[in-house]
Amino acid sequence: MFVTVFFSFIVLVIFNRQEKELRKALEEKETLLSEVFHRVKNNMAVILGLINLKKNQSHSEEAVEALLQCHMRVMSMAMVHNRIYENKSLNNIQLDIYLSELSEEVLNSLNAENLIELKKDLHPTKSDISKAIPIGLIVNEVITNAFKHGFKSHSGKLEIHLHPNTETNGKAILIIKDNGPGIALEKTANTDSLGMSLIYSLSEQIDGECNFHNEDGLVFKLTFPY
Repeated sequence: MFVTVFFSFIVLVIFNRQEKELRKALEEKETLLSEVFHRVKNNMAVILGLINLKKNQSHSEEAVEALLQCHMRVMSMAMVHNRIYENKSLNNIQLDIYLSELSEEVLNSLNAENLIELKKDLHPTKSDISKAIPIGLIVNEVITNAFKHGFKSHSGKLEIHLHPNTETNGKAILIIKDNGPGIALEKTANTDSLGMSLIYSLSEQIDGECNFHNEDGLVFKLTFPY
């Protein structure tokens, strides 16, 4: 009995010591990870500032548009890192909140926040960084294309919906719809366009399926596992 108690005490001491070492290692890892994302966030802010500076100095419309597109793509990624830094988690990014903020920022960057009426129907959906960044880039491209081809010369409405697919467990549906003139569907399959190429390649990257169709405007639909 004495031997049993003695060995139980030894095991308990060793267990407590190992637990403390593991907790310390975990805290150090979390601190390091937080610092990494903090630096990435700051570096992206510097990049955005440099892009804006160059854009403001450029006198070429083509260069200004290209720099604006770069700005918005970097911004969509920077916002994910910002949410990670705030939430201290790689796997619990609130996708609905992120897309709500992103859609407003994209319209703001296009100086279209007063031109386009934005309607959001975003159900709570969690995601990890491997899906949040591609989805953010896709949303950026679709909204930018809607502005360029549908609303550049007049006002309009834009809807963004995100909700779980009740028919297929483990999948979500993202829909972005505008009330513009629509577009010839063969243009949406134009992989020579960088924007369209990004949309299709990023959809494949997250094992999603996407398509465009005309319905009182252009409708983009993305189904993806989350």
